[in-house]
Amino acid sequence: MTTGITGLGNIPEPSAPRGSRERNRASLSDPAQSQDEVTFSAAAREAATKDKVIHESEEHSEIRQEVIDQAKANIEAGAHKVQGVVELVAARLVSII
Repeated sequence: MTTGITGLGNIPEPSAPRGSRERNRASLSDPAQSQDEVTFSAAAREAATKDKVIHESEEHSEIRQEVIDQAKANIEAGAHKVQGVVELVAARLVSII
């Protein structure tokens, strides 16, 4: 005589609560009964805005890494001590001030 195996370790499979199928069918047929609503707090909206601004600023940054790398290499090589470079930097600083 063979008994049916139900579930795992003779634990029966869960069944849907009674009436849930009818509620699901009713909500699918009547959109007014299945309206979901999400509300975000002011802090959540502010955080999302800040995250968006940070992400966009990183994408559109005016910092060019190759220029920074070249400047670092020039400093390490001592190019900033050349008289012509010193005069050029001084002239640019004067024009800014």
